[in-house]
Amino acid sequence: MIDNAGDVKMYVRIVNDVNLLLRPHAIDSLLRWAEEGCVLNIGHLVMLPKLMIQNKVLPNVNSVRDLGKNVTNYLSPSDHVCDIAAIIKHASLIHRRFVSRNTDLLVRAFKVYDRPLLEWSSVIWSPSIIHDIEMIERVQRRFIKTLHGLHSLPYKLRLLCLNVQSLEHRRLLTDLMWCYKIVFGLVSNNNNNNNSPTISNAP
Repeated sequence: MIDNAGDVKMYVRIVNDVNLLLRPHAIDSLLRWAEEGCVLNIGHLVMLPKLMIQNKVLPNVNSVRDLGKNVTNYLSPSDHVCDIAAIIKHASLIHRRFVSRNTDLLVRAFKVYDRPLLEWSSVIWSPSIIHDIEMIERVQRRFIKTLHGLHSLPYKLRLLCLNVQSLEHRRLLTDLMWCYKIVFGLVSNNNNNNNSPTISNAP
């Protein structure tokens, strides 16, 4: 079960009587936010009994958004891949917003504004299905295809000309880096469950 509340803290600055009167409103807002919670059951087993907050049954959902990632009840990354691949429209805005047609500048803008969205926490959701891999790669492929002088070149040759790695290759390097950290004890992990470590901190 995953809840989408996480670790919540509420701060209210009180320096006079007026601020003191605002405290109940802050608590009411917190309760209204909590009532929007939900339950995500991992796997096919439906959890019983139902969970409740303020005498209200929390709905069971098939997916939740947690720290920018779309987590589904079957732990497939496909839904998350669809979400982040939708930024292909966002990537096209770079050509509209930048007056300069300088290739180096546009590629740098893509690396700064778009590529982090495509790679956030990829060690957790990195896809293995060809369809998902190609869907993510299509964002970068279409972007660099529109750069001056690269339209007619195949994708791999375009990458070489720009000295840019494919997104799939970059995810592989990230996975290998995490594997190295786990093997050599550079990250905290749970070794009590056979040989299946659980990553407990972010990269």
